[in-house]
Amino acid sequence: MSLLPRQARVAVKYCGSCNPSIDTSQLGGHLAEVAAHVGAELVSADFPDPDIIIIVCGCNHACVNKPEWRERAPRQIVIAGETLNGEPAPEKDLPAALEAALRRQITALES
Repeated sequence: MSLLPRQARVAVKYCGSCNPSIDTSQLGGHLAEVAAHVGAELVSADFPDPDIIIIVCGCNHACVNKPEWRERAPRQIVIAGETLNGEPAPEKDLPAALEAALRRQITALES
């Protein structure tokens, strides 16, 4: 039985892309597709009480990966350059890795 009575609400916070090593706009385009695949609702970064927040940083400095953003949701996914949650993820593999991570987070919410 699912404890989540609706689609998971997924907020997305982007860095300023001042020195990106990945194309964050292209990844952002994939986010809508990924959300549809996993049955999630994308909401703005300032949406109150999202279930999951995805923090998208264009480089490994991860400037926007700060407690004030991570604490907005009980579950987080952090992309920092070619890493996802601290694990290597080449840019070409990021959409698939993101989808898998999002599925895991939603499954954890539903348990």
